[in-house]
Amino acid sequence: MIYSGIDTAARISAQSANTLKENGIDFAVRYLVPESGITAWKALTKAEANDIRAAGLALMLCWELTGNRVKGGTEAGAADGLRAWHLADAIGVPAGTVIYFAADYNAPAADFDEIEAYLTAAQRNLEQYRAGLYGHEALVREMAARGVCRHFWQCVAWSNQFDAAATVRQYAWQGAAEAKALAAKVGFAVDLDSCETLSGMWLPPAPPTEAENAHAWALRMGIVDETMRDVGQLELALWRYHRIFSAEDTKNASGLLG
Repeated sequence: MIYSGIDTAARISAQSANTLKENGIDFAVRYLVPESGITAWKALTKAEANDIRAAGLALMLCWELTGNRVKGGTEAGAADGLRAWHLADAIGVPAGTVIYFAADYNAPAADFDEIEAYLTAAQRNLEQYRAGLYGHEALVREMAARGVCRHFWQCVAWSNQFDAAATVRQYAWQGAAEAKALAAKVGFAVDLDSCETLSGMWLPPAPPTEAENAHAWALRMGIVDETMRDVGQLELALWRYHRIFSAEDTKNASGLLG
């Protein structure tokens, strides 16, 4: 299965998140960066993360202070990994989520050793999270071959092909016709992405099961209370009966019980 996504520096509102979902988008990429200084304007907030996921979108995280920050090697990677961990933990990002560190420039082979050192140091300080890499095809191919990390987000720039190691692919920038059409609907510029798995992303909450819906309804109607046990089948039977004969939870409730 191919999942469709967008990445953007703009903050995504609840309304625009729903619009993205309605237009076939499965995941959104946002910047996990400090809400101060040069990155304040593009920083993901906790409220925004909740809105994105509530709309049914998976949330993918990217760390980028500057485009070529990864050239800073071990020292920069250690500092960024620690800051990314604190921010992710504060927002409530679950363990195992991937944070993609951006090499947002045409990185030459001469920079590859420092980029490897950066990623290695970042991973050491990420605690319960995992490091990924955003970059061009040659960089993705080389870091995959070196075994630096297992999660790669390849950009459309500086290459006309995608490496098989790329788990996420940014295939169109905001200037593309398809991206412009979607941007007109949501009100901000987007790049377009795709992937074959949402693994490593912060997934939206799972929809409640039928039994969970029935229990919530029974509590709301006063049929059961929090102290009652072993009434799941009764709740489910009553809820199903209610759904057949009533379009609203509050309609004719007494008639259902008596």
